[in-house]
Amino acid sequence: MKKNFLLLSGLLVAGWITVIAQGDPIVDSRTQESFKKEFPDAQFVKWTAISDYQVVNFVLLDHRLEAFFSKQGELLETRRDLNYNQLPLAVMKELEKNFPDSDLSEIEEISNTDGTKYILVAETTKRKYKVAATPDGTLSIIERTKK
Repeated sequence: MKKNFLLLSGLLVAGWITVIAQGDPIVDSRTQESFKKEFPDAQFVKWTAISDYQVVNFVLLDHRLEAFFSKQGELLETRRDLNYNQLPLAVMKELEKNFPDSDLSEIEEISNTDGTKYILVAETTKRKYKVAATPDGTLSIIERTKK
C-alpha cells in the first residue's frame, strides 16, 4: 500500500511538472541567442510573454534582473534591483538632501535606449513618494500619496 501511494505521488508530481513546463511561452531563437549573448552567466531564467514583448527574469551576479526583448530579438530594456549603497553618489546626495528622514525602498535601475534612470520609493511619516532619478542626481517626483 505504501509503495502504491509513493508511486502514485511520484506520477502526480511528474505530471504536474509536465503541465507547468508546457505553460512556458515559446521564445524565438533570435531572442534566446540575443539573451545568451548579452547575459551568458544568467541563472534561474524564466521567460514570459507580454503582448509584443518577451520578458525574461533571471539572476546575474547575485542581482535579480528583468530584460525586455522585441519579438525580433532586440534587447529593449533591462531592470535591476539595487540596494541604496549601489546608487550613484550624486543620486545618494540628492536623496539625502530632499528626503532626509525617509525610508528608501523598491530601488530599481532601468536602462534602455533613452539611458539609465533609477526609480524608488521614499516614505516619510506622512507621505509616500515614488521618485525618479538620473545618474547625475536630478530627482523628479512621479507620484505622491498620503499615508
